Amino acid sequence: MTHSAPLRAVIASSLACVLATVGCASTGPTPELVDARKAYRDAAASDAAQNTPVDLAAAHQALERAEVAHRDKPGSKEEAQLAYLASRKAQIAMAQGKAAAAKHREDLESAVRLARMDITELQGVTLPCQCKGCKSCKSRKSGKKPSKPSKNDIRSSGGAPPLDDSGH
Repeated sequence: MTHSAPLRAVIASSLACVLATVGCASTGPTPELVDARKAYRDAAASDAAQNTPVDLAAAHQALERAEVAHRDKPGSKEEAQLAYLASRKAQIAMAQGKAAAAKHREDLESAVRLARMDITELQGVTLPCQCKGCKSCKSRKSGKKPSKPSKNDIRSSGGAPPLDDSGH
């Protein structure tokens, strides 16, 4: 039984080291940080990388702030809040990227349809207006014909003098 006292001391000392090691181990990331990391990875692998890189960069910066909070105060409320924001920014980037990709596909399909159209089909197509509320666009929306320019309006006559009542 004389060996049992030293054995107990070794076991006690080993147990103390294990407990000290466990007590000093760093706290793992919050569930929010785990979610934010996944959300960012998903966004980076989505249409956001190509179509909305600015939104994706904002999500990355937000994730970096959450990672810093985790290094400084692991498991803290600040880490959880910053991670939540990072996750939402990643989700927004992914949604914006998906919308931009859909718009791009729609534009491409329209261009292909237009390229395949015959000239006779194109003659009846109303072109979209790029201006902000000109008379032509307003009358198109209301169903009215655009007003005729006045006799003194030189815009439509190429700068020539106005015609008199007889057409000369």
